[in-house]
Amino acid sequence: MDTISFDGLFYAKEKIVIKANDSIVFQRVVDTTKDFQSVYGEFVLHKLDTVDLSIRTFFNGKSIIDTTFAIPPQIYINSIGGSICYPFNISEDSLRKIKQPHFGHIQIDSCKRYITLMPDSIVYKYPKY
Repeated sequence: MDTISFDGLFYAKEKIVIKANDSIVFQRVVDTTKDFQSVYGEFVLHKLDTVDLSIRTFFNGKSIIDTTFAIPPQIYINSIGGSICYPFNISEDSLRKIKQPHFGHIQIDSCKRYITLMPDSIVYKYPKY
C-alpha cells in the first residue's frame, strides 16, 4: 500500500482527475479567483499488481494534461508533481539551462506542463528535457 502525495500548480477552474486502474482516487476542481494556485492532496494505492495511474486535467471541457504511468508493485511512489507552466516556444536547449524555472502568468492554451512520478529515495529536481 502506497500513500501518495500529489502537488502542482493549476489554473482556476481546472479539473484534476487521478485514476488508478480506472477507479477515481483523487478529483478536484480548482475554485479560486487567482489565475493559478498550488493544489495538494493525498491518496492511497493498494498495489498487489501493476497499477495504471492516469492523471488528467480539463479546462472548459477541453483535455489539457493526459498522462498515464504503469507502476509495478515493487516500485514505491512517494509523490506526483505537476510542473510549472512552460512557454510553448521555449527551446529544449534553453529549458535545460534553467535551474529553477519561474515564469510570469502564461495562458492555459499557451503553455506546456508535465506530470512526474517521484519514487521514494530519489532526490527530485526539475525534469531534464
